[in-house]
Amino acid sequence: MICTHPISHSLERLIALTEQVLEIEITIKRLKETPYRGMLLDPYTYGTYEPVILVSTDYLGMLKDFVIAKHCLTLLLKGSAFNTGNLKVLSYNEESAYHGMKQIYLDILKEDSESGRKIETTKLIRILFQLYTHFYETCAEVPWDIVVNRWLYQHCPKMRKAQMYYLIKEGKRDMAALLQFKESLPKKFFVMNKAMFYARDLYLADALPSEDLMPVKNIPQMQKFDHLEVKEMLTTRWTKSSWYKTKLVGDQMKRILEENVLSDNENLKDAAYFTGIFNQGVAVTDLWCSFMHMENWFTWASPEVHRVTDGRKEEIETSALQEIFGDLI
Repeated sequence: MICTHPISHSLERLIALTEQVLEIEITIKRLKETPYRGMLLDPYTYGTYEPVILVSTDYLGMLKDFVIAKHCLTLLLKGSAFNTGNLKVLSYNEESAYHGMKQIYLDILKEDSESGRKIETTKLIRILFQLYTHFYETCAEVPWDIVVNRWLYQHCPKMRKAQMYYLIKEGKRDMAALLQFKESLPKKFFVMNKAMFYARDLYLADALPSEDLMPVKNIPQMQKFDHLEVKEMLTTRWTKSSWYKTKLVGDQMKRILEENVLSDNENLKDAAYFTGIFNQGVAVTDLWCSFMHMENWFTWASPEVHRVTDGRKEEIETSALQEIFGDLI
């Protein structure tokens, strides 16, 4: 490990396990410009020589270590899947983008006809791919976020209070980010989009026992949550809202999580074990997409293929729009 700042023993053990299983050396850097969630540059996804974990200088103490731990475990899952020949990433292509964008377009037209309003075609052309890629990014991130948080809770107990604070803060960011799509997404898709975050929060609220996570005074940001249980903090924003349909859909998605993201008591933590954890994320992603009737919206691909796809975004967008709008493009 290459790291110039102090870290906790809990994080040291996780990094040592990762380096042992994957036979690599991890570099950790703290940079002011790093996104608030941190960043993982790994050889399995990006083709870099050695893995680098970046964390913002805004994070201190155990909160900093928790952000690093999330990326370290993600690296361990990806690397194990790669070494056992099971690594794949959620991706898309011209055909899948066309299916997703067309369905969003048809639902927008349906809602417009029912409400009497009309979105200009030029605006539709401008936002369809943006809406589609928002769904892609959510489906590519949220299931893995749940899997990683579940494992870290069970195996890194010293980080639990920092984990709780991070989850509460992250949930507020996610909820605020959803609102920008409220007017442009068809109601059905807006509900399903929110439901993924609802399912995440409700599942983690059940998975993280509140008696172990009561806020403590030495985390200043947590003082305002004193005497509240973690379940209440994570779920109030959903249960106290009028988003009843989100709850109906989210409860079903939470049930999928309960059946597929499982705790473990295995002592042998090798590549096969972590590949099994990785496959939980794959299973949840597939089941969620099936539940939302989005089976043909995305594809699974190797990281190499996805890197090529990511560089062809504009070409894929143009191709899908031409299929939908024809001569209007």
